[in-house]
Amino acid sequence: MAARRLTTGKPVDLMNEVQGLGIYHRTVTEMVGSGQPLLQARVAPVQRAALVVRWITPPSSEIQARGMWEIRKGLFEARLPEFEKGTKIKYWITASNVAGTRVRVPADPEKLCTLKYKGKASAVVVGAHIAFMFGAFFFMVMSFLAAIEVLRGREDKKNAVRAARWVLVTTFVGGWPLGLLLNYQTFGPLWEGIPFGYDVTDNKTQVIFILWLASMLLAWGSFLGRGEEKDRLGRKSFALSIVACFVVSLALFILPHSI
Repeated sequence: MAARRLTTGKPVDLMNEVQGLGIYHRTVTEMVGSGQPLLQARVAPVQRAALVVRWITPPSSEIQARGMWEIRKGLFEARLPEFEKGTKIKYWITASNVAGTRVRVPADPEKLCTLKYKGKASAVVVGAHIAFMFGAFFFMVMSFLAAIEVLRGREDKKNAVRAARWVLVTTFVGGWPLGLLLNYQTFGPLWEGIPFGYDVTDNKTQVIFILWLASMLLAWGSFLGRGEEKDRLGRKSFALSIVACFVVSLALFILPHSI
């Protein structure tokens, strides 16, 4: 979903040096749309060296490789193959010189760079998805503030319930019709959350919606406008459930999303 664009998957500058052979590389984390990702690496000090980029495409462990060309002194580049949207590859770069020195980035052989191939999402869908999800958070805040007033004995459930209704509506529309379409355009599958997968973003949306829905089910009479006497929770218990929903939702919004 759109929130994936605001995650920790940003390019990182890597550097490693062994016996006078240094290699510098800024990671490429995504390829949006069709085309071949361009990787570049710099060797310092400038010297005769051979650079090779290697990668695997999980879950396969088969290693593929491609030599990097020196386009100017000390600067090398190579283009990786074009893959379908949703494909994720893990890559690393090695350099060797005439003295037989070898160096790689990332320096830790247990760590690899991650590059994701993504489709181009519609600007309209992205904008609508973001608007609905921000709207959902706005109504969460409004419901939380109303719940605090309930706990203080200043008002009944009415305002908290009204805002919570809109939380459900905006979360549902932003997370499913729009979220499914956005996920399809960007990654291929419609849904990657439980029970079909373990994608963090999809599962966070699912948890948030279920939590608020559960609170509304416990205040079904107020939710349907049939009176508080039909609710399973009293005013203060309902207000506490809204506070709990808000705190959990806030924590999930803050947690990094999948990329």
